[in-house]
Amino acid sequence: SQKSTLPDLFSFREEMLWKEHEKRKALCVSSRITDHASRTKIGIPYIFFFHDYLPFWSTLLWELGFEVIVSSKTNKQIVNLGVENVISEACFPVKVAHGHIKWLKDAGVDAIFIPSFININQNGDEYNRGLSCPYVQTIPYVSRAAIKDMKTITPVIDLGLGAGYLKKELKRSLSEYGVREGDIERAIRIAQSAQDEFQSAIKEKGREILEKVKGQGSRVIVIIGRAYNAFDSGVNLEIPKKLSHIDVISIPMDMLPLDNERLKNTWPNMYWRSGQRILRAARIVRNTPNLYAIYIGNFSCGPDSFILKYFKEEVKGKPFLHIEIDEHSADAGAITRCEAFLDSIE
Repeated sequence: SQKSTLPDLFSFREEMLWKEHEKRKALCVSSRITDHASRTKIGIPYIFFFHDYLPFWSTLLWELGFEVIVSSKTNKQIVNLGVENVISEACFPVKVAHGHIKWLKDAGVDAIFIPSFININQNGDEYNRGLSCPYVQTIPYVSRAAIKDMKTITPVIDLGLGAGYLKKELKRSLSEYGVREGDIERAIRIAQSAQDEFQSAIKEKGREILEKVKGQGSRVIVIIGRAYNAFDSGVNLEIPKKLSHIDVISIPMDMLPLDNERLKNTWPNMYWRSGQRILRAARIVRNTPNLYAIYIGNFSCGPDSFILKYFKEEVKGKPFLHIEIDEHSADAGAITRCEAFLDSIE
């Protein structure tokens, strides 16, 4: 099939997400200053909120003197590892998460960094609670039960409790590695600036694309969902690539100006962080003439079963496509549904 000339915004997002880590990895391998064989190797599984915050966490650990190994991008091998290692029936992202964690254990890292992400919203956010799904909160403990004999580092991340709490948790979970408080403070500062750089790069790109297509009247599909299922090419059936082959441009929802939207008056109790972002994206889609949504979800996702009702309410008047994916989903079915959806927009 011929190569699309449309910009691949998902590859761009992923490249920006990994940029700082790749730079430091290259330095670590080439530097003669540190003997990197003597560094403690800490693994970060490429799962859940690392699809949003990899620059922050990877930079933080590099700055604290560790060698950071991020698990490979999601592929068939990782999905199979996950399906084999999960103990009870769970949604697809949880199976994938088990695969990434097992991959790191097999790669022989000294410890695996799996925080329990509880609340991702900081003070000053429109909602002071931005909770992650219970599976995301409990993955460090559940995966430890499933995958034996692995060493994990598990700080509890509740950004609503402020910077002091974050420092205390990092110090607690890293104390055996001789990490000092002053080091943590400095590392957080540098990590935050790597994270800000990622954010501004993708927002800038989003602005540029929306500006470009505004006058042309061409349809733009916004891919909506949690970053770890909607933007991970090993999980989303490569729907963005498939769309580009039929000359339709698609954009990850976090390239939209989500932070400009205020939802609290309409949805005062939306306490899921992903839900807050999904509904903000829905509102932008509704209010922007040439934007249409494909919502990527997963079978047996509890939070999404609620969020979807509100999502329909937010985009009312515009058709959208909802695709649910698991390890059995087939490519052919997805592209057929996308084509049917595009016809229905006409």
